[in-house]
Amino acid sequence: TSHVVFVTELGMKMFDYEIKNNQFKLTYVFEPLNKPELLKILESDFKYMLLQNLYTKNALVYSQKKTNTEIYKVTEDSGLLAYYFKNVKTNTIVKICIKKSICTKEKIVYSYADNLMVDKIFLKHKGIFPLKIQLAKIQK
Repeated sequence: TSHVVFVTELGMKMFDYEIKNNQFKLTYVFEPLNKPELLKILESDFKYMLLQNLYTKNALVYSQKKTNTEIYKVTEDSGLLAYYFKNVKTNTIVKICIKKSICTKEKIVYSYADNLMVDKIFLKHKGIFPLKIQLAKIQK
């Protein structure tokens, strides 16, 4: 069991999602943000950021020798296309693009520290709720 928790810089908890057996369960939401559309989008975004859709669905794999990149194309049940860009040298996902027909719906970029651990994740979401989310690793 894991938890994804949104906490403001002042320490106020906004959301708490529990992940257990590949299922997301909302365990807490700050009441003014308790909007079904927003919660659905956040759950979907977390599944992409945590690569859950890549590991639970079949993917077509393309290779770009020039850029040393593999691209995994996953067709979602909703018809969206998700492209996962993997750096072959470091064996890390560097970017995810989710497309709806011809336009990009959202884009996620991963930044890594020297030890190849994810340092930051940037998400830009277009559409009804144009969100920008930046997640950073908590320093001890």
